[in-house]
Amino acid sequence: MTDAFLATLKANESTRIQTAISNAAANYGGRCQAVAYHSDRGFYVDLKWKDQNWAAGLNELHIERNQDIAVEGWYGGDGRIGMNNNNANGNFFMGSTWLAIPKEDPRLQCGTTHISYANMYTKRIQFDKPFVEQPKVAVFFRSLKLKQGQTGDMPGGAWRASIRCRNVDRGGFDISLSTNRQDTEADIDWIAHLTADPTIKSGDFHCVLTNCTSPFEYPCDFSDGPMPKSPDIVIRGWSEISVKSGDDLKCKHDQKDVSEKGFNWVMEDFVGNSTETLGGNWVAMMA
Repeated sequence: MTDAFLATLKANESTRIQTAISNAAANYGGRCQAVAYHSDRGFYVDLKWKDQNWAAGLNELHIERNQDIAVEGWYGGDGRIGMNNNNANGNFFMGSTWLAIPKEDPRLQCGTTHISYANMYTKRIQFDKPFVEQPKVAVFFRSLKLKQGQTGDMPGGAWRASIRCRNVDRGGFDISLSTNRQDTEADIDWIAHLTADPTIKSGDFHCVLTNCTSPFEYPCDFSDGPMPKSPDIVIRGWSEISVKSGDDLKCKHDQKDVSEKGFNWVMEDFVGNSTETLGGNWVAMMA
């Protein structure tokens, strides 16, 4: 992945931020573009990529002192993107990846929906227009409000939430939320694309990490065949978090060794935490 498509920006490096934004904006040429950002506070940046469809997925949650999770990524039609931390008690870092999609791109559709345990445990999503062939769908947490659960066998508390995509057809799909807390809420972004298109691949993973050495690498292979060349963009986002901890929460992911055959998903958590399961969805594409 090249700097033209992915800029990792740090909140304490204002010069680098402005340079990366300028480079990204200058390289925008009506193609799909992606940008990743992580920060220790709420922020917004103006990419000036207007009149785009957007999708985003959380890629880092780093919460101090066993606090509840209340973070969100957002985007506006004016080209601005950002993140909010809605828990004033503590947050070390939060991160997200955004994908800008030209509205005229015929290969894929994207959207967002709000789901909660309380008012909509499962819901049906309809595409704006039916696909001509069977599509695939990737889903990500873009925002997550999740209070730490307290159970007898988990004295340090637990954070548990997952989303699943089922019953995909040319007209839409079902999405469901599973959680151990009835007050859980989430904004979920989705990206749908034609399965037969060789320029876009997608998939998911589900990995048990209990007592694993961090960081942990998980191979994401393009099982239905290689792409014509290495993808320009890989967007990743959490879709499942199941963690019990006596300390802080940290779950972070990145990718490495990207090629036309796949890539390695790199996950990280705190040493000493008991991370039961982490899962996510990914989309790799040629711009």
